[in-house]
Amino acid sequence: MVAGSIDVTEIERIEQNVSGEKPTGAVVTMSFSSSSPKETLGKIISVLIVVLKALRKDDWPEDIWWKENLPEWFTASFDHSLEEIMRDDSLWDFGSWIDAIKFRGWEWWSSEASDKTLKIYIQAQDDPYVIEAFEYAVSVSGGNNIVIAES
Repeated sequence: MVAGSIDVTEIERIEQNVSGEKPTGAVVTMSFSSSSPKETLGKIISVLIVVLKALRKDDWPEDIWWKENLPEWFTASFDHSLEEIMRDDSLWDFGSWIDAIKFRGWEWWSSEASDKTLKIYIQAQDDPYVIEAFEYAVSVSGGNNIVIAES
């Protein structure tokens, strides 16, 4: 999506497509477990909605905007030293995450939840698409054993 445009359809899909609807074209499925699927999904969506708001702006927001708009539990997940980040490739630096989420190359299509598992169906729009920053958001939202499959 181009900065400055409004993508209402992606927001509508986040809210309405909750039965595992599949997009046409390149599909990426992110499957994971959670002890509280509805809570985890709500957290994931709360982060993604902020990203979509940022994409509506004419200019990509500064770090302070992100800290004011992302949920506090999410921004707190970046409280790691550079040494810790270098040792553990699942950790992210805040600025690096913001840079990585800017050019996703994908859109949310749908989700589906069961007792302990969730699936998010994503429509890949670019090759390559960048999913790692979103995967981090899923993980710190409570997603475990994340598996990403392309079809």
